[in-house]
Amino acid sequence: MHTLTDAFQKQFNIAKILDSFTGGQKTVWIIEDNDGKKMAMKSFVYGNIRDLQEMDILKRFKDSSGIAKVIKIEYYQGKPLLFEEFVDAPDLDNIMVTYSNDSDKVTTFIKDIAEILKPIWEAEIVHRDLKPKNIKILPDGKPIILDFGIARDLAVESITNTGDNQPMTWDYASPEQYSKDKNSISYRTDFFCIGLIAYRLYYQQHPFGNTKAEIENKFTIGNNTIHLTPNDPLNNFFKATLTIDPSGRPRSVDLLLSTL
Repeated sequence: MHTLTDAFQKQFNIAKILDSFTGGQKTVWIIEDNDGKKMAMKSFVYGNIRDLQEMDILKRFKDSSGIAKVIKIEYYQGKPLLFEEFVDAPDLDNIMVTYSNDSDKVTTFIKDIAEILKPIWEAEIVHRDLKPKNIKILPDGKPIILDFGIARDLAVESITNTGDNQPMTWDYASPEQYSKDKNSISYRTDFFCIGLIAYRLYYQQHPFGNTKAEIENKFTIGNNTIHLTPNDPLNNFFKATLTIDPSGRPRSVDLLLSTL
């Protein structure tokens, strides 16, 4: 569905189309209904198991703060449409420079993200695609996490086999995602990604390289060497999270936060 017909807009009470973009296997439309309410409408290309998993996760945690709220789920020609609240705020990718060399601001961000994700991790769900484009920052500085499209429920049989093309964003992926080993995916995968985001916020660069090949090579040979400013307050956190072997990362959220 590349365009929205008049009949479609009438059926789903859409007054205006404000924006749209396509990513992965879905198109997201920013719309306004006839009551003036803005929403993000996700149209899934296939309506497959992964799409249904995303909707299920969002429904299960619909009352959690820090996650875009599900307004309703409809169906069109047998395929699901997910209507979410529209978060009218910049994504982290556009304001990264405001965190540069600010350990207090980066620490607050880490704590806020961990608080949002803690109940999700405790339910054995891993986001797997934490990155600045998937995080909105409200005027008060609080983050809102978006897009659970490749989240994995560890309590459910995976739909992606080890050795297949594991879904990931190359410059925000963990070593275990690069190695295509689904059995190593856990909440510690998200710990690594949070550490990576925090490092990029603080130092304004990737800790392991500038290209996918350079990053992959360091992960493959187990090179944990990263630049750290001596005696910096975030050093313990970066050392704990940016460990190539997942077993070397903190075993719980509390231990993660204790490094700050």
